Amino acid sequence: GFGLGMICEDDVFRNQAHQFFDADTMTAGLRTQMLCLGPGQSHTLRWSIYPVGSRDYYDFINLVREDWGSNFTVEGAWCFFSPDSIIDMPMEQLRGSLERLGINYACSWGGWVDPKADRKRIGFGAEVLSDYWSDYRRRLKEATARLHEARPGIKVIIYYDSQRDTHENAAELYPDSTLTNAQGQHMSTNWNNVYSLTWSMVATAENSFGKAMLEVVDAYMDDIGADGLYWDEMENVAYGYPLLTYNQWDGHSCTLTDDYRIAQKVGITTLLGEGHRLAVIDRVRAGGGTLMGNGPPTTRAILDRRVQRMVEVQHNDYLCYQGHLDTPLGYASSQMEFGNITRALAMATLLVGTRLDYEHEISRYLFPITPIELHHGYILGRERLVTMHSGRYGWPGETVECMVHYFGSDGKLQESVKTTAGPGDARIDIQLAEGEVAVVERQQ
Repeated sequence: GFGLGMICEDDVFRNQAHQFFDADTMTAGLRTQMLCLGPGQSHTLRWSIYPVGSRDYYDFINLVREDWGSNFTVEGAWCFFSPDSIIDMPMEQLRGSLERLGINYACSWGGWVDPKADRKRIGFGAEVLSDYWSDYRRRLKEATARLHEARPGIKVIIYYDSQRDTHENAAELYPDSTLTNAQGQHMSTNWNNVYSLTWSMVATAENSFGKAMLEVVDAYMDDIGADGLYWDEMENVAYGYPLLTYNQWDGHSCTLTDDYRIAQKVGITTLLGEGHRLAVIDRVRAGGGTLMGNGPPTTRAILDRRVQRMVEVQHNDYLCYQGHLDTPLGYASSQMEFGNITRALAMATLLVGTRLDYEHEISRYLFPITPIELHHGYILGRERLVTMHSGRYGWPGETVECMVHYFGSDGKLQESVKTTAGPGDARIDIQLAEGEVAVVERQQ
């Protein structure tokens, strides 16, 4: 009835590690075969083993979250927008939609595609400040102003990506910032011919592309009037694993030959780019702005900055784990049904909404929440708790005045009941049918 949890603690080990399980020998562990040090250098790999008093994965996660300082406030509610849809929407409809869903953060879509110019051309990186995008930037500015007018206090954050750039001559503009393969070729994608060519880049605190992307931050906030960044691909990773570049060494990583000789020194982009990411975060906040990142933090210094982060949980039912040591937020994608909410909650995740026309209205009741514990199907927070299971819930040891909001399987609010949890036990009985959700909101 007990368990053991294992976790890498230092940044190098975390970003190099392979997790393994051998069914024949019943052994599991963490390993790296990438660690590479220069003459006279040293590095300490640190890991922890957590004895857990249950077999519940989330009990292990909650222990680590407490140790790592991960239980900071999760903000919301969120939506995504295109500038033209906001400009074209009647003000009263826009105001009503934002209020109905409790939207406090609006993120612009990306990469940048201007449907009024060329649906095939896409914009990333510093190229979004080029003349081609001038009218699109104007419309983003107009949409930002309308959102501020419709809901005073809303934070409007603009799509930003420092993993890619769409200048045709990106390698000439930023020769020290390209992401290359083992043959030295500059990596790129054409999105299966759906969009135009996009170059892969590595932004650091010292290189030319990293510095150019700081200027993009200033343009967003000073010229467009944005309240910050929606930072896609924030950690410069692929799906589920770090990216390598073969033209820069991170000081700790290499690839090996079959006979365990050093094949090549490499740079793990998550390690190379940490200084850049910290500089951008600090620059945005110095200007009074905020951020939402796509993908989990990959170093402890980034986690300690307490940036809101989401994970693209729409792809499958296991990527949610990436967000379990950070803000437990998942990207809602295009799914409209309330079942998408309960699917995420079953993975201890709250959804970042994308639309303004959901039939359900639960988003306005979910935030803010400062997690205390994550579990399968419920999240306990200081301000509220959210559950899809019947049971006894509350804040033991306290007497709490609270409102219990019950949502049917269609996501419609059925009733809100004022009650007192406590004294002593400070828990209340919640009875839910399949697909229903309750939000218990503290009133003090």
